[in-house]
Amino acid sequence: MESIREGFYYTNESDQFMFYDLDLIEKVDQPEQIRVGVRFAKKSSDGSIENQGITYFLTKNDAGEWGIENID
Repeated sequence: MESIREGFYYTNESDQFMFYDLDLIEKVDQPEQIRVGVRFAKKSSDGSIENQGITYFLTKNDAGEWGIENID
């Protein structure tokens, strides 16, 4: 079975994704970070559909610009 993380490398170009919910958005002070969680459906090439979720962790770089540090 393919893990969620492996599914995001788009090795199978026939998969389709539909993002449908923002289930987390919060700012944390220590460490200074923004967390954004989204829910989505993944339709595989065999027609199966899985509901999944992913969280993006954003932090500032030395220039003060926000960017994605981690995806989980």
